[in-house]
Amino acid sequence: MIIAVAEQFSQAGYPPQRWMFASCVDIDPVATAMCYLQLSLLQIPAEIITGNSLTMQCCRVMRTPAYYLHGWSVRLDSNEKSVA
Repeated sequence: MIIAVAEQFSQAGYPPQRWMFASCVDIDPVATAMCYLQLSLLQIPAEIITGNSLTMQCCRVMRTPAYYLHGWSVRLDSNEKSVA
């Protein structure tokens, strides 16, 4: 679904690297590894979490290279501060 949204962003003229951030959670480490690989290859800024979204337990967090290359850590941090 995230890849489909990224394609729609691209078709509308908005590069996903600049306008899109994805946060993904799955309990299966293999599924999160596959998600990380696909989103990294497509240069989609994302945070992939291995954990349980029902109990809010988190085991591992992986961020794609686009997350770091396009300054998403700073952008998300400044956004949280402006909302608070």
